[in-house]
Amino acid sequence: MAQGPCLDALDDGALARRIAEAGCAPDSAAEAELYRRLAPRVRLYGLRHLRAPLAGVQRVDLVRVQGGAEPDVRLADVPFDARTGEVLVIPSPAWLKTMPAFTMRMRLVAVGDAGESEIGEYSFLHSPG
Repeated sequence: MAQGPCLDALDDGALARRIAEAGCAPDSAAEAELYRRLAPRVRLYGLRHLRAPLAGVQRVDLVRVQGGAEPDVRLADVPFDARTGEVLVIPSPAWLKTMPAFTMRMRLVAVGDAGESEIGEYSFLHSPG
């Protein structure tokens, strides 16, 4: 992939398509440029793409690990693209705006005919903006 000044010539949509087309081999330069442009909105809305090995996965559940005495919260059948290995997670913007700084742990679980298996665990660091 081309790097440097030519990224400046791309609009946000073209950068996002370039990142998506990179698949599991990240295009770090394009991701950094898109983040630079969108960081304020990303922080505000808490939009997050997760990458994981999803080939052959039938369904993905997301488990919010509460810790302590609170039970974990499970979201069944979250949107994912097995081809690109992306999972889309969008916490409620209204909820995020009310929250102080915190760390949220989430676990991805593959669900299929043979049962369940953990795909990975992720930590999200929220800071009020």
